[in-house]
Amino acid sequence: DAGFRRDLVLILRQKGFQPIPFSSGTDFLESLEFLQSGIVLMELHMPGMDGLEIQERLLERRVDMPVIIMARDAELQTAVHAIKKGATDFIEKPFTFALLMEMLNDAIAQLDMQSAVQSRRDDAASRVNHLSTRERDVMHGLLAGLTNKALARELNLRIIHRLLPMVRRAFSFQATRVERLLVGCYEAETGGHFRAHRDNTTKGTAHRRFAVTINLNADFEGGE
Repeated sequence: DAGFRRDLVLILRQKGFQPIPFSSGTDFLESLEFLQSGIVLMELHMPGMDGLEIQERLLERRVDMPVIIMARDAELQTAVHAIKKGATDFIEKPFTFALLMEMLNDAIAQLDMQSAVQSRRDDAASRVNHLSTRERDVMHGLLAGLTNKALARELNLRIIHRLLPMVRRAFSFQATRVERLLVGCYEAETGGHFRAHRDNTTKGTAHRRFAVTINLNADFEGGE
């Protein structure tokens, strides 16, 4: 919808954003290598490639930009599928600009986090390149014992910047902290990760409100 796209661009510019509009997903992909990292706000259905196809192309190119899908009520199931495939969020049309701004601010926080993580990775890579052979041997030994800790830190950052805003919007509840993070392994035959679970049944844990299970399998597509 050219009119909707034009109006949205004008509003975003008034709020200090620098949007670059595209009339189709194909035009966006062809220009991708010339664009700075930013937030992708796109319709689920577009001329040519649809939003899911565009998302697949971004994954194939390892483009790590926050993606917000705009969808109508009848398209919400497809939008949920896009979330499972890696989209940051979806917004139901018609929507208020206040809600869109909230989602964009959440996406900006995610983008800042990704930038900080990439900066640390670049710095680490530079340091590794300057290590002696002996120093590399020591580093590999340390990394073997720190794998779970590094994973826990990465997950904690993602939970803070992605999950907590969703909890706030869905339940009108402002979570203040992530109290405990456990990395575990379940047998698929037992379905352990799908079972209802609570960890606020004692006096010392009664203040807890949410328990979340995140499946780390690369081929996991979601469950009930």
